[in-house]
Amino acid sequence: MAGKRDVVQRGVGERVKLKIVFLALMIGAILLAGCAQQSVQKQPSIDSGLTKLNATPQAAESNASASASIDISNQPAVYFFYLSTCGFSQAQMKEVNVKLKAEFPQVRWEEFEVSGAGARMRWYEMMGARNSTPRGVPVTIIGQDVVSGYYPGETETKLRAAIRAEIARTQKK
Repeated sequence: MAGKRDVVQRGVGERVKLKIVFLALMIGAILLAGCAQQSVQKQPSIDSGLTKLNATPQAAESNASASASIDISNQPAVYFFYLSTCGFSQAQMKEVNVKLKAEFPQVRWEEFEVSGAGARMRWYEMMGARNSTPRGVPVTIIGQDVVSGYYPGETETKLRAAIRAEIARTQKK
């Protein structure tokens, strides 16, 4: 009898461990790949040191040699935070960002793949500076605007309006 009880208790213990591992994996997946709910939030303007050149995946080498003291605060900028494994991030990159980059060539685009610690920290800092909490990707920051999530049609319209507003704001300086 004692042997049978040991087997049953071990089986229960294994099931509990599997449930914990499963829950941990689900929470991790939600945190990393969960795509945020669509929203545009106006937040107070806070310059969190965005006046210098920053490294992006596409321009890391060219920015590394550029002088860190170059002031680009009057150039409108779009900061796009994404995960390469997120379908919504990929859709926004292919369907919206490419189109808006062509439409607004005067705007500087910086893209951050948030699976890396440096890009994720930048995302947290920029969201915190706007009194927002990072909840998922894709997230696009344009001046004071934070656009979270990707919804066909809606996201492009919101991003276009935010870009136009940021261009107007930077031209007033």
